[in-house]
Amino acid sequence: MLEAMEEMIKALGYQVATANNAEKAIERQESFQPDVVLMDRNMAGMDGITCGKKIMENDPNAKIPIISGYDPGSSQQIDRHAWKWIKDYLTKPVDMIELSQVLGRVLG
Repeated sequence: MLEAMEEMIKALGYQVATANNAEKAIERQESFQPDVVLMDRNMAGMDGITCGKKIMENDPNAKIPIISGYDPGSSQQIDRHAWKWIKDYLTKPVDMIELSQVLGRVLG
């Protein structure tokens, strides 16, 4: 999934730095400070919501859309406090048009 998402983002003309786990995502965000952090909701070790909270502690201006393999209705199960920093919510499988629209909205 990570490689497919990386290729789609590159095809849209964006630069990409990937991380295959939450700890690496936090490290990359601290050193790289990307314009957008696409965060998978379900990751091994630390879930995407917890990882997103940690990123927001380090950078309150981070823009984090969540990507999930859960059905769209499961977004209602996310803690209401997390919705203060979650910029958008995509459900897998993500297509190029949807990804482009989310990135456009998040980046303004």
